[in-house]
Amino acid sequence: MTDRNNQELENCIVRAKTKVNKSKLNDLCRYIPDPDDLKKGVKRYIHHFTMKKLKQKDPKTLVDLITTYILNETNPVELPPKTRAPRGSKSRNNQPQFSKEDLSLMRQLALRANEAGLAKKLAPKESYEEIKRRLVQSIKADKLDQYFWDCFVDAFNQKFQTVSA
Repeated sequence: MTDRNNQELENCIVRAKTKVNKSKLNDLCRYIPDPDDLKKGVKRYIHHFTMKKLKQKDPKTLVDLITTYILNETNPVELPPKTRAPRGSKSRNNQPQFSKEDLSLMRQLALRANEAGLAKKLAPKESYEEIKRRLVQSIKADKLDQYFWDCFVDAFNQKFQTVSA
């Protein structure tokens, strides 16, 4: 970007901020429509990241947009924002929510059905020490459980992979 283009852009931004009585560059975004939305026939304001990219990569286009939608307008209009999905909306709403008791019951059922892989997925995440303690307790009770052994091996490998890495 040349000094002349930079000077012209900064001058344009200052005049636009004065006209709409705003102090920040990001506030000007609300008066400039998004070019992609205009192609679709919708007027929503440009995102501040997009405006920052235009300022850095194509200042001439930004000057044209500011001039057209703010400086040449007798009464610039604030545009509505793009409708966006609310935060956390990517969660699966159609999936049931299980309580700890429900998960424990399903894990017990999976263990009785000899589904060790499913039981492992349903088990709460435990530390290496907790798993080792439970394995030792089952051995002392003369009930060596394959599930506890598999959990112990996984936890052991995981613990010592992170230590060696």
